[in-house]
Amino acid sequence: MIFFMVPISKDYLEKLSVQELVHLIKIQNGSFENEFQKLDDDSELVSCTEAEQMEWLQNVQNLGKPKKLLIELLFKRAELLASIKKMKIEEDSFRNINQSKQSEEGPKSTLQEMATSSKTLIHEDVLQENVGF
Repeated sequence: MIFFMVPISKDYLEKLSVQELVHLIKIQNGSFENEFQKLDDDSELVSCTEAEQMEWLQNVQNLGKPKKLLIELLFKRAELLASIKKMKIEEDSFRNINQSKQSEEGPKSTLQEMATSSKTLIHEDVLQENVGF
């Protein structure tokens, strides 16, 4: 997953045209790997298909709805991206910790095996000496 996050102020976004905001949303889509979102009637972020998102964006443009909806969508998706990135970092950290624990346990078992096998060799040597007398 590609993470595309650039800090942009609401003041800056409010100066952009509706078409420019739609373009930013389409660029932001690349960060979601085939996941698309739009705002529902309660301004909640909901998952949708690409076609549904394009239809929603077209309706915002055609019906002259406020740019505020597009800006809100951009910010909610940025928050979602940030939480996804945080989860990915936590998963990677957890995975690295587990791998470290496994690699530490690996040499211990090898040392234990060596100790056991050396005892066996010593024991066999002692037996052979006793047989020779």
